[in-house]
Amino acid sequence: MILRNLLLYIRNNTKIFIVFLLVQITIVVAFLSVFNYATSLVREDKKAQTECRTYTVTLSDNSRMDKKLSAFYKNYETKIRNLFVIAKTDDSSEVLCEYQYTTGDDGIMIVNGKYFSKKDFESGAKQVLAVFNLDNNAAKNDIIGTQTKINGEEYTVIGTSVESYPVIPYASLKNNDKIFQIRLVMKYDLSNTETSHLIDDLYKSFGDIGIEKPPAYSAKTYSSAVSYISVFGIIVVIALLNIAYLYAYIMNRRLREIAILRICGCSFAETVRRCIAEVVIISIFSYLIALLLHLTVMMPLVIAVTPTQQYDITTTQFILIYLIYLTVEIFSFTPVLKKLSRISYTTLTKE
Repeated sequence: MILRNLLLYIRNNTKIFIVFLLVQITIVVAFLSVFNYATSLVREDKKAQTECRTYTVTLSDNSRMDKKLSAFYKNYETKIRNLFVIAKTDDSSEVLCEYQYTTGDDGIMIVNGKYFSKKDFESGAKQVLAVFNLDNNAAKNDIIGTQTKINGEEYTVIGTSVESYPVIPYASLKNNDKIFQIRLVMKYDLSNTETSHLIDDLYKSFGDIGIEKPPAYSAKTYSSAVSYISVFGIIVVIALLNIAYLYAYIMNRRLREIAILRICGCSFAETVRRCIAEVVIISIFSYLIALLLHLTVMMPLVIAVTPTQQYDITTTQFILIYLIYLTVEIFSFTPVLKKLSRISYTTLTKE
């Protein structure tokens, strides 16, 4: 019944509905774009902070160091966020290996696909994060799920990253692969005294090595982000004002219809529920169209300008954005409720 009445109104007022729908889609695209850009900034800043807690250790003895790595990790386990090694395989290729499992949120910037699961990581599964190719569009990266050879063995590509080397689990290395560099990602910025102790222990553990200290971290200004978000913020505010006006306009055009429902016994609460149900139906329709535009038009344009941008909005986040959007929609509709409460037989006679 609700859907039938809505379709009937759309058929009789096609132009005003198209305008209304375009405003709705504009709001959702703005929401999605701002959210995607904001999460991207958070991720990039987190990577910058990670780099500023990373010590690079170049080894002179390029051999397997399982016992030394294990002993050193146990001594510093409370201070180390992650430990990576760069190994040279039999075929002279170089790979980045994660020694201790994390989710990939700290240390590896994933552009597309997924990170290793804990089970696959601990079992030494033949999986790899391939190096992200800037010439390829991240949205249409077709290498995920394909096979590639590393050290003569088949590895399944499960994602891409901006690292300089393919990333694999440490346990998947062969015993004769040579380790020539270690990356220590600390959990927090070390003091000068802690840094001095760490460097002394690195020399004691690994012998004749070269150590590159991390740069000092400085917060970004985000001037471009502020400009970007401000522009979309203005679009959203203007769109919300237009929606509130359009809701009032549409309700004025439907006064006779609603008055007939009230005279036929439809309570005020039932009238409000019917109207909100229509708002939900329209919002779902608008959201799906906007989502399609965001994924097929907006994000490819953003990626063309900044190739490391990701499709990093999960299904849960898409639902959350819709709920926020729906809340805004209903809030824009609330000024109409006062008018609905006054609709009666008098309204019908005036019409």
